[in-house]
Amino acid sequence: MNYGMVFAQSGSQRRIWGFMPGAVATDLNGLAAGGFVKTPAAAAELIVATLSDGQNHNGKLVNWDGSEIAAYEVDFNQLSVQG
Repeated sequence: MNYGMVFAQSGSQRRIWGFMPGAVATDLNGLAAGGFVKTPAAAAELIVATLSDGQNHNGKLVNWDGSEIAAYEVDFNQLSVQG
């Protein structure tokens, strides 16, 4: 049994969301942002915008643009996310 099922059965108001803000600059890459790599602040803005959009994304995987990913599969040959 997963956490989401337990929360739903117990009437809990907890929510579980997965966010994919895209690549985020960190100290591991010298905080180098640009192109598809976002600053931590830009990634945080995307997450806050999704949290504030009034939609229920419970149990969903949310992409960087706010869309929900129906099927997540990484193609390591193409280094891209299909979904």
